[in-house]
Amino acid sequence: MKKDRDYTFLVIVLALIATAVFSAYAMIRSNYNDGKYHVSVIVENSGDERLGSFKAGVETATADYNIQLDFVGTSNFNDLDEEMRVINGAVSDGADAVITELVYSEGTEDIIKEISNKTVLELAFSDADSDVDVEGKYAVISPDNYELGRALGNEVILRHPEDLNSTTIGILAGRCSKESQIEKLEGLRDVLEQKGAKILWQDEYTNPEEERKSLAQIYGEKRVDVMVALDDGELSRAAELSMELPAKPEIYGEGSSIKNIAYLDRGLVESIVVPDYFRMGYQSVEAVSQKITHKLAPMTDETVYYRIINRNNMFDEENQRYLFTVAE
Repeated sequence: MKKDRDYTFLVIVLALIATAVFSAYAMIRSNYNDGKYHVSVIVENSGDERLGSFKAGVETATADYNIQLDFVGTSNFNDLDEEMRVINGAVSDGADAVITELVYSEGTEDIIKEISNKTVLELAFSDADSDVDVEGKYAVISPDNYELGRALGNEVILRHPEDLNSTTIGILAGRCSKESQIEKLEGLRDVLEQKGAKILWQDEYTNPEEERKSLAQIYGEKRVDVMVALDDGELSRAAELSMELPAKPEIYGEGSSIKNIAYLDRGLVESIVVPDYFRMGYQSVEAVSQKITHKLAPMTDETVYYRIINRNNMFDEENQRYLFTVAE
């Protein structure tokens, strides 16, 4: 009789454990639509206009691949620890994949290894420090940021072929803790310095909370003939300053938002380099979806293209289609 009671008690305990496990699993999966995989997109300042075309690409792909999307609402990340808390939260909530841009690119080997061991990982916009990924557990999708910087430098040279030595330049480099910005800056400076350009100042930051001079103050202290902006937000900043100036500097930069396309049309900006961020968003989702469903298949890096657009060619039919796509 005692053995029977012990056996019955064991069966009850195992049944309770199984029920608890099933309930926990059901709670985690309750955030999912049936049959859909859960993909979290975590990028700094998720409401920023620079992400408009990237977000449109992500959302289009989630519909095509039957993905449940969580485009996590974020503000600025002060450091990697803050960003990792958000990423780990998404993983704990059951994300099958994470698409992210790391705000600091150096010393990220352990972080990338940690995330890719827990879930499928796609790095967007730029690469970061990592160990050799022979298993293809994660991938990078971005423009060739070094060549993008060179393209901006060449745009300046094209308009100053004879007098670049006497042309003064200011650079709005943006957040230089990101590999994307570092590579753009290297490409730009390599081109300009080779031609003997006079770079009078370079405005950059590593932490968005740090105290910075206003662009009006920087420009007032050292006026320049040309300003080059290395991301969409910095390009808007330059264009908005120029509206207040009687003698306007030439402005070049990376830009994909509707605002910056309008500034180009108005003549506030000479030319822009426009990466195909729509494709980058779409391909990010496609890549993680394929990795989720084919776990043994290695992920591969991809480089997206960009176009150089100015007032002379922005109304070409092909460029119009491109601009309307990237500015969704």
